[in-house]
Amino acid sequence: WAAPGDVSVTVSDGVVHLWGTVNSEARRQALVVTAENLPGVRSVEDHTRPPAVVDPINRPNWPQPAAP
Repeated sequence: WAAPGDVSVTVSDGVVHLWGTVNSEARRQALVVTAENLPGVRSVEDHTRPPAVVDPINRPNWPQPAAP
């Protein structure tokens, strides 16, 4: 449910940190719940984010059209 390389996990003193990109809220929640239910985990810090949305019309490096 999470492609390899999309999410990184670090653990320190029972605190799990989740980093990376998740494609849906359901996947994010699944990662958090899975981590919370591992033996020895005291807390989970979720640093994940949704994928960047690229606007195909936004072209900041293109010349601006001439004013009428």
